[in-house]
Amino acid sequence: MRYINKRIVTLFCTLIVLISLTVVNCANEEEVACGNSSLSESEPNETFSNADSIGDLNATCTSKVTGYIGILAVDIFSFNTGDASTITFTVTWSSGDDALDLVVQDSTGTAYDFGLSAASNSETLTWTVDSKNVTRYIVVTSEIAWGDTNYTMNIEAK
Repeated sequence: MRYINKRIVTLFCTLIVLISLTVVNCANEEEVACGNSSLSESEPNETFSNADSIGDLNATCTSKVTGYIGILAVDIFSFNTGDASTITFTVTWSSGDDALDLVVQDSTGTAYDFGLSAASNSETLTWTVDSKNVTRYIVVTSEIAWGDTNYTMNIEAK
């Protein structure tokens, strides 16, 4: 009986250590660069067939895109959803009176989610991934014909 009690205590202590290690690992989990971690958009990129590739967006990774968009234009970027559950796209722009919008689509043009700005110089879209390891597109659109603008899009996958 004493042997069984000692064994139970040992198993219990091992379980506590494993739980502690798991908590430490989760607390220390860092975001890492993923896919094409720093991308400058290049023209032409206004169709799905010539979209700039961001790469794989796996959970806990970040990426950054810099670009320039003209009047009533679109910039299209492809990405693989990887193992992410959500992906947040935040676009900010610094010049012009333009308002930029974001749309997540597939190659048929089906829109999965969109974010519309109100000329506030930023737009954030947090998208719940519909399928793992598939190609999707993030489309940056210029909605108002008041001027061209430079922009930065930060991407965070979880």
